[in-house]
Amino acid sequence: KDIDVEVTANQWINDLINRFMIEETDNKNLKLHDIFHDLTSYVGVKEYSRVSTAKYTLHLSLLDVDNAEVHKHSASGEANKVRALLSVIWSSVEFTNFKWLRVLSLTVYRMDELPNSFEFLSLLKYLDLSYSNVRWLPSSIGKLYNLQTLDLSHSKIEELPKEMGELYNLRHLGLKETWSLKFIAEGLGKLIICGPCI
Repeated sequence: KDIDVEVTANQWINDLINRFMIEETDNKNLKLHDIFHDLTSYVGVKEYSRVSTAKYTLHLSLLDVDNAEVHKHSASGEANKVRALLSVIWSSVEFTNFKWLRVLSLTVYRMDELPNSFEFLSLLKYLDLSYSNVRWLPSSIGKLYNLQTLDLSHSKIEELPKEMGELYNLRHLGLKETWSLKFIAEGLGKLIICGPCI
């Protein structure tokens, strides 16, 4: 069907608001409703306080762990099943084993640039680098043909490389408060201007 993704997403969000599961904040962000937050926190402590991953883990959050933990998952066969990874990573990680990854959040990533192994994330659709120290994107960013959302908001990004012009499926490019951004490669203006919700 030719259903617009944004329209569908807004319908779902409105439905969740009407069911008091999420609420809109004063600055137009969304958050869990207080009662629902308390419930999920209570249940989450019991169900998601594990340190190890199972053989078929699809969603992995690595928060407040040292980098060795990330490398352990990356090097193991367990990583090749992961579809979504949320991590606060303090140094560079190779992503060659995360080939099925579709969602990657590296918020507060402390390195200046991403590893070139990003080219192995060909199925990636969502990449969150907000509030990160990333200043440059690798040329391999252009190989992420399925990427639909790239959030660089509040990051230290200094330039957008010409290879981003190959991201034909990019629909959302978050550049809010990217004060260090000095260079946008020629040919990206069309990508930035034409995309919806950018």
